[in-house]
Amino acid sequence: MKAIVYSGHGWNWCDRVKVLLQDNNYEIEEKLVSGPVLEEFQNKFSQMLKSIPQVVIDDKLIGGYAETEAMMKGLKSINKIWIMILHTCCGYLIPQEKQEIL
Repeated sequence: MKAIVYSGHGWNWCDRVKVLLQDNNYEIEEKLVSGPVLEEFQNKFSQMLKSIPQVVIDDKLIGGYAETEAMMKGLKSINKIWIMILHTCCGYLIPQEKQEIL
């Protein structure tokens, strides 16, 4: 499978999304953001490129890292992140039996 990653040099999230895609057996075509690439993106997806990375799989714009991870791992992964955030930031502890439902 092939993914296109619109990215920039030295951007941590760009590197992370490429690793995530590689770990899930995607061949990556990287497009470094420049004037012509911005125009190409806008013409293809009828929107401006507002942040990087942006991932495209099968000509469908997936989004940034969080959207790509959600697609790769499903909602359960995102829910685990929220559980960790709630516990770390707010001291809120969700009982284990309820975590399994998420």
